[in-house]
Amino acid sequence: MTMRPPLFAAAVLATLFAWAPAHAAVPVLAVPVLAVPVLAVPVHIDATGLTFDSAASGRAETLISDINGVATFALPNAADQLAFGSVSYGFLHQTYAGLFQLNTRAGYKITGYSLSGEFGGTRTVQAVPDGLTGTVGTAATRAALSIGAHLPDGSGLPTRSHSLADLNGSDGFTLSSGPLDHTGALALELDGYTYGFGTPSTWKDGNWSSTAPSTADVWLKDSLRLTVYTTAVPEPHSYALMLAGLALVGGLARRRNKA
Repeated sequence: MTMRPPLFAAAVLATLFAWAPAHAAVPVLAVPVLAVPVLAVPVHIDATGLTFDSAASGRAETLISDINGVATFALPNAADQLAFGSVSYGFLHQTYAGLFQLNTRAGYKITGYSLSGEFGGTRTVQAVPDGLTGTVGTAATRAALSIGAHLPDGSGLPTRSHSLADLNGSDGFTLSSGPLDHTGALALELDGYTYGFGTPSTWKDGNWSSTAPSTADVWLKDSLRLTVYTTAVPEPHSYALMLAGLALVGGLARRRNKA
């Protein structure tokens, strides 16, 4: 099953970049005038090394922690949109799409990011009683989540994804960007879906017909966690001071060797 973002995603992405000059804090965004199916207020969060903005949030994203260049954000809307009740007959299909912008502050760069979460799922199928004639039902589930990054020039970073099928229990995951060396604006695009399908078991006992529902359920547990890693970038005068210090240390070492 292919995940596709909503039609307004590209327009919102372009709007985000248009409002975010590199190396500057992003102002609180106004809701773009688009035919967005979910009306909500965008969120702006200030962290030490970067700012975080969402295009349109049902529930507000929050900053969980911001310590030593590691900022972690809670993204609750995926869990809200990907959950559904048990499917006993027919199917249910839920999708999620999220757009977020990171913008580094002056003197900082992004060195990586990761997205973590946990899926839960159950499947049950009633067996046909021994000695009776009937049809065993079915229960199937699918789920997936992906994260990709886009730069203002239109290029992008590799998309990371996680998928599963017919889960009974829990399935935790972490999607990592790998090492980065990026300053300025970076837009993140999240896509996901959950899918469940079920048919009942049926059998006959003499003149009596019986039906027992199968159940298929899959959901995203709690909020997703987006962790962004930043580090300070020395200013040009700092580099000059560092080089001068190295030269001084080298000179002292040479004098010691001569002595």
